[in-house]
Amino acid sequence: TFTPRADCSVFTERGDSVSIEPTTRAARQVVFPVRARESGMVRLQMQVDTGGRLLDVRVVQSSGNALLEAAAMDAAQEWCYLPAHRNGRDEGGAVEAVFRFNVIRGAKRDNESPKQTH
Repeated sequence: TFTPRADCSVFTERGDSVSIEPTTRAARQVVFPVRARESGMVRLQMQVDTGGRLLDVRVVQSSGNALLEAAAMDAAQEWCYLPAHRNGRDEGGAVEAVFRFNVIRGAKRDNESPKQTH
């Protein structure tokens, strides 16, 4: 049976597919790996059980940068998940998320490093 984690929002409105709890992405944002020094996109697929617990995370599409993949996977480990609710039953399944990492290069002055966003 699904019981929301104590550290997650109390909003547990669920649909007929597995989802990421709406406020969790904003509250637990991905940390841009400073050593990455390049932009990229990573798509992950998370497998969730009937209780909303994360079972597995896998890279579905990679930018080719292992640091970006690791940062995305670390963020996904911290998120709260909502299992599907169909026909009165909780059901596990998969949900995907896309992570876009952007390095923004501004006017560079001496001894200034590029600005990085995520």
